[in-house]
Amino acid sequence: MMQNEKWLAVVGWEGLYEVSDLGRVKSLRRGTILKPSYSNAGGYGVVIFSLNGRSFGRYIEAFVEPCPDGMETRHLDGDPKNAALSNLTWGSSSENKFDQVRHGTYPEASRDHCVNGHEFTPENTLITYSPDGSIKRRACRACHNQRTKERYRARLISGKICTEDGCNEPLWVKGLCTKHYAQQWKANRQ
Repeated sequence: MMQNEKWLAVVGWEGLYEVSDLGRVKSLRRGTILKPSYSNAGGYGVVIFSLNGRSFGRYIEAFVEPCPDGMETRHLDGDPKNAALSNLTWGSSSENKFDQVRHGTYPEASRDHCVNGHEFTPENTLITYSPDGSIKRRACRACHNQRTKERYRARLISGKICTEDGCNEPLWVKGLCTKHYAQQWKANRQ
């Protein structure tokens, strides 16, 4: 055992298992430290408890305290294998994603091509920002333009036309062609 390591009973498993503030779990019946598995998708430590011949897998960080509704575990240093109490806190999904971006582990942040193989270059990337100024979403401009053209072609094929001032152009949005919709949009912004 490590010096100054503090142990508490695992909630729901009192008298059988304990967890330490360093993120280690021990079996009181066998007197051994359980070896966690890190083979799950997130690389989080999972230990197997057994009772009456049945096995139960549990995340190590779940032993700290009950998780508040709507919250999830945040690893402050970005290492899912570090289950020490000093490295764990509860937070929202959004806070967890910001942590992942900050640590460079967020999968979307490292993608350099869209699902259709177009490269994310400054010229080919549409960026949507959150109100706080952080990046909310990246999208491929080439794919966006292709989807727009496909929607326009589908409206041409439908045969429906704009009735504003006898325009006879294909419908785009809200029963108007692109020209009249843009005029209406500009008028509503002022």
